[in-house]
Amino acid sequence: MRLPPRLRCELGQSAVEFALVVPLFLAMICGIVEFSRLYYVRLTVREITQEATRFAVTGQQLTDPATGKPMPRAASILGVIQKSADDRRVTVDSVRINPTDGGKPGEVVQVRVFYNYSFTLAPLRTLLPTTPFYFSVGSSMKNEPAFN
Repeated sequence: MRLPPRLRCELGQSAVEFALVVPLFLAMICGIVEFSRLYYVRLTVREITQEATRFAVTGQQLTDPATGKPMPRAASILGVIQKSADDRRVTVDSVRINPTDGGKPGEVVQVRVFYNYSFTLAPLRTLLPTTPFYFSVGSSMKNEPAFN
């Protein structure tokens, strides 16, 4: 059965399809951008943690700029983490080092970095919880047999 031409008007069909598809498309793009950012932050913190653990196991110490004397090993490890995080524009909440002094030669040292992540794009902030998500990244290595 054919409808009369006045009942087959399709002038608004494109506008309705556009109005239905655009919000879904924008939400998908925002999700891709946000989860890419989350993955970048996680990989960056993981790299920072591994870098700090490697620094720890070599027995190195930073020099205190105020006194010119070597800093304690734990403070040196924290300094390496903070500098790397600042350089990469990542915020680190806290750091746990076990043993707390960085360990002796031949001991296993563990570095765990804690950070939080909040969604930044408006469409996801309205759909997901507003409280930040807390993550941690850890790395363990055995100290070298002898420090310099």
